[in-house]
Amino acid sequence: MPSRPPLLTAVALALAALLALPARALASWRLPVDGGVVARFSVGPDPFAAGQRRGVDLAAPAGSIVVAPCAGRVSFAGRLPHGRAGVSIRCGALTATVLGLARPSVRAGDRVRPGRAVGAVGADGLVRLGARRTVRRWGYVDPLSLVEGVPPPRHAPPAGPAARRVRPAPPALRRSPSPSASPVAVAAERTRAPAQRRVPLAAWAGVALLALAVPGGAVAGRARRRRHARIAATAAG
Repeated sequence: MPSRPPLLTAVALALAALLALPARALASWRLPVDGGVVARFSVGPDPFAAGQRRGVDLAAPAGSIVVAPCAGRVSFAGRLPHGRAGVSIRCGALTATVLGLARPSVRAGDRVRPGRAVGAVGADGLVRLGARRTVRRWGYVDPLSLVEGVPPPRHAPPAGPAARRVRPAPPALRRSPSPSASPVAVAAERTRAPAQRRVPLAAWAGVALLALAVPGGAVAGRARRRRHARIAATAAG
């Protein structure tokens, strides 16, 4: 088996050692704008997973100056499909990407140093700074780990199991009152009661009047017959 050329072996070893170095040891960067971090770097093992952020978002006034975060050569400067402009700078083993520019002030091939103006902040006031290892397509690095004086972000502890939601007990069903006890039924009963009492009273009153009238009529009839008998006896005598 032919031996590997010494130069190729040395290059391979140097490249392997370079990739093994921590990101902070590869370069010392600066933030492209004087603004606060509004969204941090968030990339998982799957580069195509949804919800990832391959850089940090920085807030800055629209139109303010954006500077190069590192020393290197501009590999891209221009507008992107969404309408805003961006700049990519190859800074040795890392490539910096600055997005959210209103317009770039450099061209591809320009050499820049940290702090040189590369454009202006776009209308939305947000600039995204990204970093990746130049020789790795998906080798994204947290850019804040490259900036001197910025502590590495602390990863939040994994959230515990979501608390079980306790459904509130359904309100106790109120039994509807029985018809005999309902206010409407009671009112109807009270309304019917006087009528029921009045009907028997009227009937009994009629019966009493009839009973009183019958003996009265009989007594009057007997009196008339006795009177007629006396008149007839007087006439005969």
